[in-house]
Amino acid sequence: RGAEGDGGGTGSQVLLTKTLDLRGTAYGGPRNPNKLVDVFDIAVDGNRIVAACSDGTVRILKFSSAETWEQMIGPLNVPVSCLGWMRFGEKQKELVICCGDGTAHVIDILESKEKGQIVSRYSWRAHRGTIFDCLAVGTMLLTCSSDSSVKLWDTKAMMETGPSRSPEPKGLFEKKGYPFHSVDFVLLPGNSEEALFLAAGGQTGFFGTPWYVRTKPMCLKCI
Repeated sequence: RGAEGDGGGTGSQVLLTKTLDLRGTAYGGPRNPNKLVDVFDIAVDGNRIVAACSDGTVRILKFSSAETWEQMIGPLNVPVSCLGWMRFGEKQKELVICCGDGTAHVIDILESKEKGQIVSRYSWRAHRGTIFDCLAVGTMLLTCSSDSSVKLWDTKAMMETGPSRSPEPKGLFEKKGYPFHSVDFVLLPGNSEEALFLAAGGQTGFFGTPWYVRTKPMCLKCI
């Protein structure tokens, strides 16, 4: 809303083009305060939203048909703490789902829909504690956790290798006593190697941008 005394001019207003009521569509009945949308992410194509709900399900919705949920995954046995669309490929058919037990899963949503069950392309224990946030950019996946670490993963290499071998992160940053709660990035302009700058924050008030991510070769460096 506009600031007090500014008359509510259009320069201070936020305009919503569409509002989704998730109370009925998500749970098929009256609103239940114990069944919430915990985390969500919007696909790059701008037409789909994925949401992890407190009933253990992960639900996918098309904005063009907001009255019905397109697909439901789960319920899962472990609470989903964060998730996101894998941002490579034209169809955006894969999700990364991270859980409270420190595990991460790359899910093929099209195959899961066809078979009526979760089809995991790759699952691994990424952290010793809850994964609070994740960010997929191309074949890179950044995760941060209550175990005071931020890790960089090469999802393409992991899926090519297969689940027979436990993956090692391409980069690792640890700061004892700082449980990291969020990660984000900024593309550096004019860099042919697609360098990224990573930002992370923790519950103790720490907020900084001390990491430099390179894709060729993929690595995570403190600066």
